[in-house]
Amino acid sequence: MITDDQVVALFADANPVPSLDLLDPVETVDPRRLTNTSERSRAMTELKTKEPRVAAPRRRLWLAPTLAAVAVAVVAIPLLVSRGGFVGAGTQSEQVATAFMEAIAEYDGQAAYELFSPDGVHQEGPPVVIVDWSNFDRAVQLARTNQGCDELTPVSFPDGTRADAVECAFLVQTAAGKAIGLDSTTGTFMVYVDDGEIVRTYETWDGEAVGVLDVVALRDWIQVNHPEAYETMYENPNNPPDRPNDPPDSEAIALFEQYTAEFVAEHEG
Repeated sequence: MITDDQVVALFADANPVPSLDLLDPVETVDPRRLTNTSERSRAMTELKTKEPRVAAPRRRLWLAPTLAAVAVAVVAIPLLVSRGGFVGAGTQSEQVATAFMEAIAEYDGQAAYELFSPDGVHQEGPPVVIVDWSNFDRAVQLARTNQGCDELTPVSFPDGTRADAVECAFLVQTAAGKAIGLDSTTGTFMVYVDDGEIVRTYETWDGEAVGVLDVVALRDWIQVNHPEAYETMYENPNNPPDRPNDPPDSEAIALFEQYTAEFVAEHEG
């Protein structure tokens, strides 16, 4: 079972670029310049480069005390003409990232998953988990509103591969957070694209209100009002021991959908 003390550890582990070796050494930027607004703005305008923020990892947010970790691609993503072929504004990599964000926003995990390369990575794990996490996001009414995607300077990874780096900013809110009066917060998806396919993604949230406070409120409410469902929903007893970060199973997702709606109705009624 996840304890409150582990929440801080989850946030601390979330650096989307855990080593400077992930970045092309020629393109590095002095972090001290980023403390100055004018310098940060100038660097983005002239160099088109920006280091991802450090924030909480997307997943295991559904576990106590943290809550939340996306039908067919051609139908859900109108920009996608074929694998690697797009129409519309922006670079090809920006359009791939935008298509990914649209799939996530529409809870179409299958469409998002199909944009990855065969050896792609999402949050340091296999991207197939996006499919079930999107079902969970739908159940708890976790909404992301894309604020646009911008291509930055390409990066090099330790294995020698390179990819276009695309930053997609979004607003995020949960139904439980909205019901108890919490504001939405901002977040970022870093989407790394090579030859029209996503090779890596990292998601970070900038604030703790959505993802901690609302989840604690929902968790505590369920523990009081539906204690018989608590273990299934929050302790993930069916997850294999070697995969503790797997999405909740279908039974837990159904309970989250039912009791999130009940929680919202009670607090908004």
